[in-house]
Amino acid sequence: GLPVAEVTPREAYNAIVDNNVELVSIENLPGRIAANSVIPYPPGIPMLLSGENFGDKNSPQVSYLRSLQSWDHHFPGFEHE
Repeated sequence: GLPVAEVTPREAYNAIVDNNVELVSIENLPGRIAANSVIPYPPGIPMLLSGENFGDKNSPQVSYLRSLQSWDHHFPGFEHE
């Protein structure tokens, strides 16, 4: 389903400013809140905004990021940004 906003974008931004954020692997995203917007390129369309929850391990957001990671592994030179 659609992502759920857990905190406001301002609160997410303040967490970055206060260095109260962590860089985590895709495997550790379920249940986490995005500090920044997640905008895979291509296509460059926001899939998650600051303050939204990634959802569970089978959420569309986590599944899509896993598929991009798999693509990048199998097709070097054609990685996503």
